[in-house]
Amino acid sequence: MRALTLGPTDATDIVGFLVKAGDLLATAPPGSQPVVVMTTDLQHNTDRDEAFDLHGAQVLLLVFQADDPTTARELRDGWQSRLLSAGASSVTIRDAMESADQVLDAPAVSPVK
Repeated sequence: MRALTLGPTDATDIVGFLVKAGDLLATAPPGSQPVVVMTTDLQHNTDRDEAFDLHGAQVLLLVFQADDPTTARELRDGWQSRLLSAGASSVTIRDAMESADQVLDAPAVSPVK
């Protein structure tokens, strides 16, 4: 992750990514502790919208923040809720501009039981 080079893109298919992640997680060995790491602006802008199952994976979102604080908070809250509802065991949301050490030491948000 430390050597990752990020660049702009024209579209963000968050759901497509999560569907593929769910397919891969479905074949994870029993007892494993899978982690999904996604760098995103949280602005899903394709027509794709389908269910996905995260099979108990921990999710780490490295987020490029929206310019408007209210929009940023709504996007974070909406995706956090959707990921937990889709079976994530926890969701950690961090600013993509933070250092790798800061990100990897971040506390997770677990679903409300």
